[in-house]
Amino acid sequence: MKDSASFRTSTFLSLLGLAITVPLLLLLGALLVHSASSQRAQLEDRVSRRLEALVNDIDRELDRDLTILHTLATSQALTKADWPAFYDQAKAGLQGRAYVVLVDSNGRQLVNTYVPFGQQPAVTGDPETLRAMVETRKPVVSNLFSSLVVKKPVFNVSIPILVDGQVRYVMSLGLLPDDLVALLTAQELEPQWVTLIWDAKGVILARSRNHERHVGTPLPEHLREQRAVVRTTNLDGTDVLHATARSRVSGWGVGVNVPYSLISEQMRNSLVLWGAAAVFAIAIALSLGMFFGRQITTSLSVAARAAAAFGRGEPFPLAGSRLKETHAFLVTLADARQAREKLSEELKQSRDWLQTTLASIGDGVIITDAQGRVSFLNAEAERLTGWKSAEAQGKDLPAVFRIVNEETRHSGENPVEKVLRLGRVVGLANHTVLIAKDGTETPIDDSAAPIREPGGPLFGVVLVFRDFTEQKKAQITLKEAQEELTRVNASLEGTVKDRTEKLREMIDELQHVSYSITHDMRAPLRAMTSFSQMLLESADTLSAENRDYCQRILTGAARMDRLIQDALSYSRAVLQDLPLEPVDLSKLVRGVLDTYPNFHPEKSDVRVEGKLPTVLGNEALLTQCFSNLLGNAVKFVAPGVRPNVRIFSETVGDEFKIWVEDNGIGIPKHAQNRLFGMFQKLDNQYEGTGIGLAIVRKVVERMGGQVGVESEPGKGSRFWVSLRRAPE
Repeated sequence: MKDSASFRTSTFLSLLGLAITVPLLLLLGALLVHSASSQRAQLEDRVSRRLEALVNDIDRELDRDLTILHTLATSQALTKADWPAFYDQAKAGLQGRAYVVLVDSNGRQLVNTYVPFGQQPAVTGDPETLRAMVETRKPVVSNLFSSLVVKKPVFNVSIPILVDGQVRYVMSLGLLPDDLVALLTAQELEPQWVTLIWDAKGVILARSRNHERHVGTPLPEHLREQRAVVRTTNLDGTDVLHATARSRVSGWGVGVNVPYSLISEQMRNSLVLWGAAAVFAIAIALSLGMFFGRQITTSLSVAARAAAAFGRGEPFPLAGSRLKETHAFLVTLADARQAREKLSEELKQSRDWLQTTLASIGDGVIITDAQGRVSFLNAEAERLTGWKSAEAQGKDLPAVFRIVNEETRHSGENPVEKVLRLGRVVGLANHTVLIAKDGTETPIDDSAAPIREPGGPLFGVVLVFRDFTEQKKAQITLKEAQEELTRVNASLEGTVKDRTEKLREMIDELQHVSYSITHDMRAPLRAMTSFSQMLLESADTLSAENRDYCQRILTGAARMDRLIQDALSYSRAVLQDLPLEPVDLSKLVRGVLDTYPNFHPEKSDVRVEGKLPTVLGNEALLTQCFSNLLGNAVKFVAPGVRPNVRIFSETVGDEFKIWVEDNGIGIPKHAQNRLFGMFQKLDNQYEGTGIGLAIVRKVVERMGGQVGVESEPGKGSRFWVSLRRAPE
């Protein structure tokens, strides 16, 4: 397009601006400078006074902590080295506000009131403070460090205890940064003000805003320099006035900052008042502005018509313009039109590639729109449903994907309707059968998930399902093998030796079959996972929608792999010959609780009441048993409810009954009889394969015991395991 522009837009606007604003700018400029200077001086004075008050409050609080320590140092129990008595005195005196740690000069912990007496760590977790105390023999306020018992950042206020002029002990008051946050909050500053405290190494101890995000992180150098009130940028990226000072007692840095926008807002308010005086001058200038504005609007109208045509996908003429900016805009619009055409072609290629990818995976895939109408079937879905993708286009999903319960023959809920109702990934119930177009029935396992842009509305559903026939055959084979084992046991005649050899041969064969089936079933899953991961890592141009499809393939494969692994665990519990020996359940349960993160005190309340017995069993099988029972206890709770689990035992004749009591969602009476069967999932909103409790039942029966449950919906559950007493 030929460049016909003669003047820049800034030329016309400058003429208009000069005619209107020069007289006003001279007046307003002088007034604003004076106002801004005065307002900043007032705000700096407020910041300095607030900072001084905050430092005094911190020093008073630390002085109070030192007084507490000096008081405890006079204890007769400390003088006599009666550590249990000193522990009780210290814990009673603190009343839960903090905790006391007493170490000797070698760093060995003698008392720690954060944990029960005798359970303190072997050495101090703050050797830096100990070294400083031995050298200076003066009280020390530590830097932030990670406590060995609290498992989170803490700081200590410590004093030396001298004997014959030498440091014999060091007594510390352990405090959390949350105590400092409470001190900052008590200042009752305006919401825009931010206060913070950092230690001698420049590590943030507390901040009045976003404390959890910043605690334990280094404070930038420009915010910890001790100087007068300055204008800078704080941790939130806000333009602020910032002042710092040092604590007399601890040597910590203390800072106060306030948004500079407070001055700007006052300036804007003043500008509104002063602007009224300029209205008269602006009215005179409007007549001049209309003339220059007409030159601009004519060119902009040309650009607007071209942009509207571009938005509708229509061709548009690229006429010249007298404004350089409008001319440049029209040229850019022409380039954008070419880029859009190229992008449309790339999008078509991407969709073709996606369909090729979906067609090549082993699972059946059906995609629908937001109304549940079929838009795509891959080859495996065509095979299982008997519908071709082209003939299924536009049909409602139930017409193509007909599912019923294998036992009741009731129609299954439409997965698309369930996804639209819940807005999340859902799975089919147990015993689901797909009825193909020709009436062929196939047992399947599946999941359905919403398709949406991140944070956007749902515009479709993807359904991934697989032929479950082989798994069903494996279950039938295992059941038939168990029945055959029973028949052989009843029919065998001869010595004890002959029967044992026959049984061993059959068990070995069953184990070989189960391992072979597991290996063959996991092989295609590994191929699917590897292929999807390769696509996610190598396809830089992959759209968000296509990446989401690949991620769903990975999720489905992982779920299937867990199912296979659990099935293998069940077969091991049934077939594996393991010796029985005395097992200390107190030690075993503690090991389970220490192994899994879901049992951590931050996530759940799990307590063992009294000492659990020693029973006759197998340690590996019992570990699997109680891992499943305790895992279910903390998993099956209502949303927002903190798990609360109690473990205790009782003696019943020559056996022990171990109880696992929870505050979960509970189990209906009619479902309790089938709860310990294979693949029994009572609620698909929770992750799992439905095999865990079947493994528990089989494990307990292998050891000559029993398992049961007492429960009501909404009132939690009480699972019990009965095991034989171990011989003396």
